Amino acid sequence: MPILLIVDRTGTVKALTTKTYEEETLYKKAGFKTPTDFALHHVFSMGSYRVHLYGKTKGKAGQENKYDFPPPVDNVLFFGSCLLVNKREGGEVTDLPLKDWKAIYEKLFGGFEDLTAADAGEAGESETEEEKRIMADPKTKFTKQGYVKDDFIVDDDEEDDDDEEDEAEESASFSDDSDDRPRPKKKPAPKPKKAPVTRAKKGGGPAAAPKKAPSKRTRKEPTVVSEEPNATPVLQDELAEEEYFA
Repeated sequence: MPILLIVDRTGTVKALTTKTYEEETLYKKAGFKTPTDFALHHVFSMGSYRVHLYGKTKGKAGQENKYDFPPPVDNVLFFGSCLLVNKREGGEVTDLPLKDWKAIYEKLFGGFEDLTAADAGEAGESETEEEKRIMADPKTKFTKQGYVKDDFIVDDDEEDDDDEEDEAEESASFSDDSDDRPRPKKKPAPKPKKAPVTRAKKGGGPAAAPKKAPSKRTRKEPTVVSEEPNATPVLQDELAEEEYFA
C-alpha cells in the first residue's frame, strides 16, 4: 500500500494511501472521469527518490492548478489535480511521505533564504555604523541626559522656552481677539425731573399751595373665595357660607 501525494487545484498537498497501484487508473485517483490528456510530465530526481509528476495541461478556465511546482515545470500550467508518485530505479512504487516531499521541494528550489532576517541583520549593522560615526563626530551635540540632539530629541530647557513662547503667543492672540469683539453701548442716564415752582402772589402774601388732585374713591370689590380644585363639595359649600355671612 504505497503512499501517493495529491496536489489539488487550490495548491493543497494531501497524502493518499492506495491498496493497489495501476498506471492505467491513476487519472481516477486524481479525480478525473476520463484519462484524456492525463500523462507523465516530469521526474524529479533527488538522491534515491524519483518523484513522477502526473497531470493534465489542458482544461477549462477556472480549473487551473495554483500550486508552484519546482523547475523545470514552474512555468507549466496544469489543470485540476496532479499526482506525485515515488519510484525506484527499477520502477517499484514506494512511499512518498509529505515531509519528504517538502524537503525535496525546498532542495529543488535551491533552498529558501530568510530574507526578513537578512534584511534585519543588514539594517542593524548599518545603524550601528551610523551611530558610531555620530558619536565620534566632535560637532555632535548632546542633551543633559546624554542623548544626541536631533529633530526628535531636544533639551529640557529648550522645551521650557518653547512652551513659554507658545503661551505668550496664545495670550497675545487671545487679547487681540478680545479687543476686536463689539462692546455693548451704554444707555444714557435719565435726566432728573424738575420740581414744580410755585410763584408768590403780588402784595407779599403767602404763596398759594398747589392744588391737590381730586381723589377718586375706589369701589370695594367683593371678596371671592376660590374653590380649591382638590376640595370636596362639602368643604366648598362651607367656604361659600362663611363668605356670605361675613
